Amino acid sequence: MKKILATIVAIETFSILPCFSQTWIRPEEAPKHQGDIVNVIGLVTKVENLNDRQGCQMLLSLMTQNSKNPLRVVVCDGHRAEFSQPSQAKYLNQYVQVNGLVENHRRNPRMILRGEEQISILREAAPEGE
Repeated sequence: MKKILATIVAIETFSILPCFSQTWIRPEEAPKHQGDIVNVIGLVTKVENLNDRQGCQMLLSLMTQNSKNPLRVVVCDGHRAEFSQPSQAKYLNQYVQVNGLVENHRRNPRMILRGEEQISILREAAPEGE
């Protein structure tokens, strides 16, 4: 019983922690922060809808002007219902703030979003030439 209670408390704590993250980074700094809960600001340059073996359905690529490798932000199948509208239309070409845990996936950093409260639009990207 104590193990079950400890597990429930750990899960609830983990789901609340991203809201209290104070570390701000750029997408290209994510490899240095694997295992940390951070806030990332960047431009969503690509949104892919996919179905893979792990049940992940949506992948956002988050970059800045100087980024060579994007930070992958993943929304898995079980959490897709937490989002109010299709993300392709909502997040593509938007500057966003994402908070959560940076994980290592096949030697690449990624963040898994479990709810829409972990991502917010800061502003729309300016069209080319402005």
